Amino acid sequence: MNEVFHNDKYRILNVSIPGGQNMPSHHATSDAFVIVLEGEALLILGDETIELYAGSQQAIPSGQQHILRVVADFKACIVMEAGAEIDFD
Repeated sequence: MNEVFHNDKYRILNVSIPGGQNMPSHHATSDAFVIVLEGEALLILGDETIELYAGSQQAIPSGQQHILRVVADFKACIVMEAGAEIDFD
């Protein structure tokens, strides 16, 4: 995960995760908007499982614990408030 842009209002992170790997339980300190560029993953958000695929977008509320299970090599941009962090549990 690397930051590709930030200003005083928001920041953009690029995420790249190989297929078969997971991003463990975590949450962001602001709302996060995921824009999927390539691949497939399952976003486990509470009791809901959401399929993410190239061209899809998903909003994740601030503080909401979630897990990302990558099905196929996954690339996405994440847009969050400036100063927001991703905290792993």
